[in-house]
Amino acid sequence: MGERPGKDMLCFDENALRQSLTGMAPALRLAFATAAAARQLPAYEAFAERRKLPDIGRPREVLEQLWEKVRLNGAAEDAWDGILDDIMDRIPAEDPDADGFIELMAQQAMSSLAYAIRCLLSAEAQEAAWAGLCEYEAADQAAIKTLAIDPGIPGAEAAILSHDYVQRTLRVQLEAMALLDRDEIDALRASSALLPTFTADELARFAQARVSASSAPC
Repeated sequence: MGERPGKDMLCFDENALRQSLTGMAPALRLAFATAAAARQLPAYEAFAERRKLPDIGRPREVLEQLWEKVRLNGAAEDAWDGILDDIMDRIPAEDPDADGFIELMAQQAMSSLAYAIRCLLSAEAQEAAWAGLCEYEAADQAAIKTLAIDPGIPGAEAAILSHDYVQRTLRVQLEAMALLDRDEIDALRASSALLPTFTADELARFAQARVSASSAPC
């Protein structure tokens, strides 16, 4: 993570991110994963509200529990296996005709939260890196949709990478790693609430966009 293909452009490097997380204490790895899930949570909540799903607040409660584990540097109890199952059950199945593009964002959000829980259970850096990857993929998908671009055409990769959704997500992740290097967990937790992956206005646009390539861009 943090490679610069251009003067001011970041790109996602999963291997480098995993290596950086490997050198951190387990609580800091968990903090990175939890922050990534927290930034994406509004996407799930917007989706769940549209679908009128029950117990919408449960994922946020789980996030609070994860932050408490970070604070106490605690291990996972047996109950966390059931919590993981509950979050996995909340990952929306792909149904392009149901709620449009925001459903994909909700998938990434709950997947990221599941990886955060798996990071707690295993203390593995890879699980934390996958939580970050989900956030990056959400930004990448949003950029592709907004640009209404075929990722396979010449120049598409650079256009997608340079989109604000992608670059701001990578900047936030890079800043998160810097905060963890300084052991500033409280600051990371605060920033994860203040800097969601997508704003409310962006999520509202996503909710109106279809998943198919023929639909209008966000």
